[in-house]
Amino acid sequence: LAASLDRQIAVVDADLQVLAGPQSLARGERSYTAALRRAIGQGRSVELKSGPAEFIAPIVVEQTPVGALLVEQTGAALSQAERRSVERSGIAFALMWMQRRAVDLAEERIRGELVKELTDTHGNRDQVLERVRTRGMNPERPWRAGHFHMDGAAADPVLRALRADRNVLAGPSGGGVWVFTPGSDVVDRIRRAVRAAGVQAPLIVEQDAQTLEELLDHLEMIRGTRDFAAAMGQHTGVLRAEAFAPYTALFDGRGERAAAFVDATIRPVLDWDARRGASLFATLLASLDEQGSVTAIARRLAVHPNTVRQRLDRIGTLLPGDWTLPDARFRLEIAARLEAARRAISP
Repeated sequence: LAASLDRQIAVVDADLQVLAGPQSLARGERSYTAALRRAIGQGRSVELKSGPAEFIAPIVVEQTPVGALLVEQTGAALSQAERRSVERSGIAFALMWMQRRAVDLAEERIRGELVKELTDTHGNRDQVLERVRTRGMNPERPWRAGHFHMDGAAADPVLRALRADRNVLAGPSGGGVWVFTPGSDVVDRIRRAVRAAGVQAPLIVEQDAQTLEELLDHLEMIRGTRDFAAAMGQHTGVLRAEAFAPYTALFDGRGERAAAFVDATIRPVLDWDARRGASLFATLLASLDEQGSVTAIARRLAVHPNTVRQRLDRIGTLLPGDWTLPDARFRLEIAARLEAARRAISP
């Protein structure tokens, strides 16, 4: 088309993103881009008096404008025959668009089915791993999984954004969304998809393994960690599955029980810090790590030893009983490390 008209041609989508041709035809004054958007939205051919493009021919698929052809402004007006050629080319592009969309939908369906098979504990693992291989992805490479919860209305655009990457398997399964990739940036991919969809960022649990088959052995831990952290009140951020694994076992996977245990054990210390902007919890954690050595705690926290002694005395008045006794210290350490793991979840 460009050769026959001896002009530059650009193909843009409904958001004026250039799919082919020079970027300059879709850029210009605000009034120019507004005219482009208006023409595309109305799904009709438009002649422009000024700007990089002289003529816009819409690309309409099933009565929905999906883009347009932009024809370069040269100073010599297009003839009626040339305009009809551009408009017929718009129809040809629409047919190509429909074909591509059909291929994309088929690919999305296959990838969604693969996710369901990967997360099905009763499925034939060898068979599904072979299906992954036929999609051009090597199951023997290191793989990473991301898991999060999102309702259907919000999840659909996120999944569409994720599936645009041929190196990603993404789909809903078991009340959550699963994302598998042989790459190392599954969290970044999910975050980009969430931003593109304009929805609230969820709590993402990630885990990696040396092979896809090894990763599948961790699915229950990943799912259990997400449910556990959510029950503890964490609904955003990023968490490695193994970070909470010891606590899911201790509390039978029930995050609400773990949250109640933390409250019952160290809540007075946490409340004191919250009210006064103090650092009792950090001192308590350092004390557990350093076996109560005041000198080591002071060095770790970069404070004077007398400050450490004062904080430890305050902790002693806030916690019931003698928290230095072995049994009390054991319970305290579980609560403190559980709270530290929760705080370590990156936003």
